[in-house]
Amino acid sequence: MVVTVLSVFLYFQFGNPYGNGSLAIDWRLKLVISDYRGTNYTLPEGIGTPGGILSNSTLASLGPPGYAPLSTRDGSSTIWIQSTQVAIFTFGDFYNIWGQTLNFTCVSATNYPQIGTYCTTPAEAVVYDANNNGAYDPGTDKLLNVTSEENPHVPSAGQLLSSDPHIKFYDKYSSVFRLNDTVIYDANNNVYDSSVDFVIALGSSSVVPPSGAALRSDPQLRFFD
Repeated sequence: MVVTVLSVFLYFQFGNPYGNGSLAIDWRLKLVISDYRGTNYTLPEGIGTPGGILSNSTLASLGPPGYAPLSTRDGSSTIWIQSTQVAIFTFGDFYNIWGQTLNFTCVSATNYPQIGTYCTTPAEAVVYDANNNGAYDPGTDKLLNVTSEENPHVPSAGQLLSSDPHIKFYDKYSSVFRLNDTVIYDANNNVYDSSVDFVIALGSSSVVPPSGAALRSDPQLRFFD
């Protein structure tokens, strides 16, 4: 079984299913870019092709004559992966050939406004407004531990806080928010649905609600942007 699994893996990793004997790798991969609104975009044709878009030729020697090893030939959003040598290619390689940015903080297609540029920004601070005055008071209000790769903007004393009815909390036993409760962004304004809702702040209880769990509101849960 181990030999069989390994053989299948090696074939799919380095195989040549399209039968071009001059190539060590000959594969097709369809890639569709979907933004946060759910709109899909297809890749432009001519990336890595003769007379097309070739912004970085570092890997050009690995591709078929005149082509980069990663290219698009038409408007079907299909990436042609063709190499004369066994190699592992990444989406970063494709974006370098395309001349666009793909890193931990940004993905962009600057020459294609229909796709645009998306970059992370520091998360919004979520605050329990203890004195319920709509302004941040570091002496009484509590900054929640926002679950994010980016550190949140921390408000200065007296800065106004905003409300969002989608900010809710999960507590299996109480209808009153406690600082160790998990805070959820309830995207569909219903019960917890992990496919659309997400955890804003994981309380010290570290409890993620089960699917379909009731979420509760507290007007003192606010955010700073």
